[in-house]
Amino acid sequence: AKPEPGFDPWVTVRWSAQSQGAVIRIGETLPPSASLRDLSYTLGPRRELHPWAQATTGMHTLPKRQTSEVRRAVAKTKLVFCCPGQGSQYPTMGLELSQTWPRFAAKYQKAIKHFKETYQLDLSASLADEALLHQTQYTQANLFVLEWALAESLRECDLEPFAVLGHSLGEITAGTLAGIFSFTDAAHLVYHRARLMQKTPRGLMLAVRCHRTQLEPLLSMDCELAAENTLQGLVASGTAQAIRDLEEKLDALVIPHRRLNVSNAFHSSLMESVLEEFRTVFDTIALRPPQLPLYSTVTGKLL
Repeated sequence: AKPEPGFDPWVTVRWSAQSQGAVIRIGETLPPSASLRDLSYTLGPRRELHPWAQATTGMHTLPKRQTSEVRRAVAKTKLVFCCPGQGSQYPTMGLELSQTWPRFAAKYQKAIKHFKETYQLDLSASLADEALLHQTQYTQANLFVLEWALAESLRECDLEPFAVLGHSLGEITAGTLAGIFSFTDAAHLVYHRARLMQKTPRGLMLAVRCHRTQLEPLLSMDCELAAENTLQGLVASGTAQAIRDLEEKLDALVIPHRRLNVSNAFHSSLMESVLEEFRTVFDTIALRPPQLPLYSTVTGKLL
């Protein structure tokens, strides 16, 4: 069915030409009062792409637009969807988008409703309560709902990813987008994973800006390397006291560090107490072959 007007309120118009000057002249001749939808249809993908291009984006009901610089046109790029994990959450995330983009709102509210009816998790309430949002059970469910709804909305707009990947919780979202999990199975995994992780001993995680060879000698029995994101982008995880001790050592060596916005020592041995129960939950899920390339953030290789 054809979406109602305003279903996608933002419109991007791109035009191209053989030279920078020609692109600028085209942009200057576009009528400010013209409908962006009409311009998008006229200047759309049916036209040949020339070496230089420019674009403007705005809401189709408002005259104000945001126009890019003139750039070398790229004939074809590969889009990758990257789904983050816990620590990237913030209060009211997704709410403004759901109020202004009906396509996203339909999926977002469907997912919110599923978690409330199936698991009695009121995700909407947690977005207005920062303390509640930072509880692992609410954090992970909220992130999954936002990531899934946004990605599926973009796909409906023909922004189909070449590949997907995700970190930690985001890897479940990526697997869902790749077709390995159904939405309901993924939601089941997310709920029980977060429930179990919240039961583990409290701890802290610390982002550290140094090389692995500098950090490892500073770690203790209760503090370990949890992630090696880049050569100098590391994460340590452990008990609260062990992380505080590590912070003092790093301060003495003037090594930059920052605590992550998490409640437990994820990706550490403190998670081992719930592994068996999580395996039991995971074994109830039917896995399907991926329909999109899915890269592991552990190995960097295709799964």
